[in-house]
Amino acid sequence: MRIVPPRKYLMSLAIVLFIGIAIALPNRTTVTLAERALPDGLRLAGTTPTATFDHAGNLWLTWINEDHVFVGRSDDHGKTLTHMTRVTREVEIIDANGEARPKISFGLNDEIYVAWTRRGQRPFTGDIRFSRSTDSGQTFNLPVTVNDDRLPIGHRFESLGVNQYGDIFLVWIDKRDLESAILTGKQYSGAALYYAWSQDRGESFSRNRKIKDQVCECCRIGLSFQDNGWPVILWREVLTGNIRDHAVVRFTGRDAFSKIRRVNYDNWKIEGCPHHGPGFDLDTAGYYHIVWFTGDGEQGPGVFYTRSLDNGKTFSHPVRVGSKNSFGHADILAFRERLYVVWKERVDEDSMGIFLMTSDDAGVNWTREQLINKTNGGSDHPLLIADEDNVFLSWFTRDDGYHLTPITGL
Repeated sequence: MRIVPPRKYLMSLAIVLFIGIAIALPNRTTVTLAERALPDGLRLAGTTPTATFDHAGNLWLTWINEDHVFVGRSDDHGKTLTHMTRVTREVEIIDANGEARPKISFGLNDEIYVAWTRRGQRPFTGDIRFSRSTDSGQTFNLPVTVNDDRLPIGHRFESLGVNQYGDIFLVWIDKRDLESAILTGKQYSGAALYYAWSQDRGESFSRNRKIKDQVCECCRIGLSFQDNGWPVILWREVLTGNIRDHAVVRFTGRDAFSKIRRVNYDNWKIEGCPHHGPGFDLDTAGYYHIVWFTGDGEQGPGVFYTRSLDNGKTFSHPVRVGSKNSFGHADILAFRERLYVVWKERVDEDSMGIFLMTSDDAGVNWTREQLINKTNGGSDHPLLIADEDNVFLSWFTRDDGYHLTPITGL
């Protein structure tokens, strides 16, 4: 049976995601979803949409509104919304912030996979939830919980991906080992990194397995796939002395992986999670490209870039991205022979902007930064997505709504 969202959901969401006002900036065109006539008094919600393209080049978004997960499709790169479906059947209190947001991905036959974190009754607890559609988003199956311990503890900050063979991979931050340590009186910092596979189009998931202990509790996880279909994962660590630098691991089989490698040596010591996860992608040569935020280091705080040409064994000297006023949550995308990096930075006293740099030589040299969008109000993290031919900035702002900005030729 198709789940049709009630009118109040459509109205409220239309306010949030689809009131778009193009900002006049040089050398690019911003596409925004069309304004709709709406009744007065509806409250803004759903400020962290996640977007991707299907194999036909249609734009799909997933978002949270009034304690439900929604999915919608646009056939004209964001000018209008063609289709909208509510994924969840029952109300769920859901994590919806920049680091923890609903995820969407596609199978080989355009199956739609959606993952999110349902909050628990206690603070900082939750479950990893998953649902799929095999009929082009007309209906979604009853959501399932992927973490198999079923403990009322923290399972959060999931990353979702589908490799070139159609296998679904989920990785998340998990506190089951912290709970075990507390019960036995052992010292334990941070949380653990767990994962699960589905090799039957999301019908079932494998037993949860652990990658490592002592990872940062509240930072997003970077995920990309090698040519052989095995994932590479990047995350923020909790090292001795509460140092919050990053590490990477490369899978060599379904449940086998390489030695864990440290990425940066900023030695940023912070008593708590900074809520600034890294950006990560692999290029066509298999090189690792990473951007991250640090509050310390030899060059001071800010956003930095590094690369590895040898599967994470060694990394280049970090290069600053933007100015010292740059904020975290930078994103990076390798598309054909070009690298794209976007980040958030203050433009002036009243406005925040998204800036862009590109590289045509695998990160050796970079173009000068350029402003591609800005807003005077609050805004989401910038995200990079691509269809078959172009790269886009996907960005939600409080004042101007959702923007899809083409940046391939910039």
